[in-house]
Amino acid sequence: MPIEWKRLQCPTCRAVRRADRNVPNNGLHAALTIFTGGAWLFVWLVSMYERDPWRCSVCGRNLGGRRRYPMWMKVLDVVILAAVVMGIIALIIAKAYGRR
Repeated sequence: MPIEWKRLQCPTCRAVRRADRNVPNNGLHAALTIFTGGAWLFVWLVSMYERDPWRCSVCGRNLGGRRRYPMWMKVLDVVILAAVVMGIIALIIAKAYGRR
């Protein structure tokens, strides 16, 4: 996973330190989106929305920057995943029992 960094004031170290956080691997997500015919796009968008917090590279303290992941988005994840799975199952059944 790629790492993003910038210099921030750390309250624990009482100095300006390098702060790091993990960011989504956009190349991997782009490949998965293409490979799955666009089904992975929602996962990619969610991973871009929810980022890791900035952490001091010396003491490891959380320096903020974490975005909240609201409950409605978690519910929406489950609903979309269920819809995709049911759609795939419906296509398999339709192909198996379709006109011959």
